[in-house]
Amino acid sequence: MKPSVLTDSLLELASRLSQLKEEHYQQLVVLDSLIELLVEKGVLTPDELRRKARESEAELELEAGAGPASVMT
Repeated sequence: MKPSVLTDSLLELASRLSQLKEEHYQQLVVLDSLIELLVEKGVLTPDELRRKARESEAELELEAGAGPASVMT
């Protein structure tokens, strides 16, 4: 691979990573807003959200065969 091709590939990769980070941030803002509204309206409690997050994490770990991880503790 020529140096210019490698540089172009790295720049493209860095650009895509930056886009993914921005998309991730925007999704977190929306998710945070939705959770806050659900709690404010009394649809869910913070404890219910934590419990469900732990349950979901455990299910994902079983599917992936991974060890335990910490979620919303």
